[in-house]
Amino acid sequence: MDAFWDACTARGVVSKKLTVYRTPHTASPVGLRVAEAAKHGAPLINVPYHAALNAQTLRGDLLPRALPPLRKALLFLTRRGRIGSVTAHSLWLACFLACYGEECAYTQHALKSSLRPFLNDSVYPQLPNLFLTANASHCPSLRGMSAVELQEADCRVSKEMDLAHTMLRHYGKRRGIPSSLCPRRDLLVQSYRTVMQRAVLLPWNCEPSAPGDLAELMEASPDIPLIPSLVPVIDMIRPAHSAETAAGSKEKSDSGEVPTSSGNCILLTCVQSDFVSPSSRRRVIVETVPLAARRIVVCATKPIKDGEELLMDFE
Repeated sequence: MDAFWDACTARGVVSKKLTVYRTPHTASPVGLRVAEAAKHGAPLINVPYHAALNAQTLRGDLLPRALPPLRKALLFLTRRGRIGSVTAHSLWLACFLACYGEECAYTQHALKSSLRPFLNDSVYPQLPNLFLTANASHCPSLRGMSAVELQEADCRVSKEMDLAHTMLRHYGKRRGIPSSLCPRRDLLVQSYRTVMQRAVLLPWNCEPSAPGDLAELMEASPDIPLIPSLVPVIDMIRPAHSAETAAGSKEKSDSGEVPTSSGNCILLTCVQSDFVSPSSRRRVIVETVPLAARRIVVCATKPIKDGEELLMDFE
């Protein structure tokens, strides 16, 4: 993980002392612990928006040859109302991960890519199918679904995978791209699981939510455009409720006890400001490069002890 932390530092990521650890849960195998105590309200992780991986920040030499341009991909995926915009962006990001992995396997792309430390098996290990009954308890939005509903959701995702795989194959044939660079369907499925379970929904252009958290911004502005993003370090934080076991949740439900949040941090977006004059009473925000000052920040909502896992009430 040393290469990962070095790459994060090079990208401008600032954080408290953190350690990555393997959890005993196959549905969420990676967790994040603090290696130093933090006070209530303290910023724990600060990530520049350009360090996030999404359809707005990935461009140019970072894009694999077999990946269709975003505009063409969205036109194909959303044609005739097949899927919504957020799902289409998720599929495009999954296609990026799959195409990147395939290109690294057959070319020297991985040796020169600045993304190599971020996209490895230690950071993004393989994830199981959450739509299986045994795994659904780890996802709050799926926990109350019946076996039939889970099967229907699994079929819907399978159709989305077929659609994305068809898009990649057609694009590769029209562009004369070697078939070896077009990812296999199983690799695409695994990439989509990574996006569904690890990606964070951010507002387009990283619209600032401060002083409130991101959940409050989305609740106050339900029409705000959202974009699925893989955010270094932050996407390792597990949802608070996924840390609870299904048995523990059932005991609380049977006893009539109201479940309390075990989260200890929140997610927000903000702008890093520069002041023209320290003596000036007026605050002037200077943003020389578009979106360069946008930040994704995690703050503590309670005192956190050394060695405690970070858990977030935000999916």
